[in-house]
Amino acid sequence: MPMSVERFAATSSGAEALWAVVGDPARIPEWTDADRVEVIGDVEPGARVAVEMGERRIDWRLLTFTDRTWEIERQGRVGWVGLGARVIDEGERARLVLVGSLDPSASRWRARVVELPRMGAMLDRWAAAAVDLV
Repeated sequence: MPMSVERFAATSSGAEALWAVVGDPARIPEWTDADRVEVIGDVEPGARVAVEMGERRIDWRLLTFTDRTWEIERQGRVGWVGLGARVIDEGERARLVLVGSLDPSASRWRARVVELPRMGAMLDRWAAAAVDLV
């Protein structure tokens, strides 16, 4: 059974301004730990997303890319890992929702005690950095 963590951040800027940052794959390195992001092919479900972080390259699969929402997944060292972002229009404000999910193939204990808290801290940093850009 998958486990997930959600983090939120709000900005007084509008949803379109926030989506311009969060929804543009080329801008993802501005607010995440990625050094480079490349979508192989068209930005549509099924596309491969290559993320470079230092010497490491991680290949993801794009699941969803719709109006102000994207989701990606990959098979990781601890099982299936998913990330998603959604920008919610709240009138004069916008809210960013980041979701991380983990379906561990091995130790559920390690996933719950180590991996999910680590993912939550990462999403906190990313959400704050994204809203700071608008």
